[in-house]
Amino acid sequence: MLQDAQEKKFDTLLFYRLDRFGRSARTILNGVHTLEQYRIKIKSMTEPFDTSDPSGRFLLTILAGVADLERSNILDRLWHGANRAARNGKWLGGICPYGYHIDK
Repeated sequence: MLQDAQEKKFDTLLFYRLDRFGRSARTILNGVHTLEQYRIKIKSMTEPFDTSDPSGRFLLTILAGVADLERSNILDRLWHGANRAARNGKWLGGICPYGYHIDK
């Protein structure tokens, strides 16, 4: 995408939500900064931010932080769920170790 942006193959990047653009605040903000250097407009279908003014940049920063927090919360819930299943003796999937058999 960055190569196409640099070659001016498009002038606007449209995405559904900002968390679809990146998972961490740093990735999102760096990506937006890079695309803006190539004069690419950034637009979300569901979030009302405009990076051409200070308020829009501030909103973009907040939304990027929320995307980062949401990703961290998802990973935390997955980790706790897998640990709970293991404590309850449930098979967590994956390849069965040599010499063992899966008992349903």
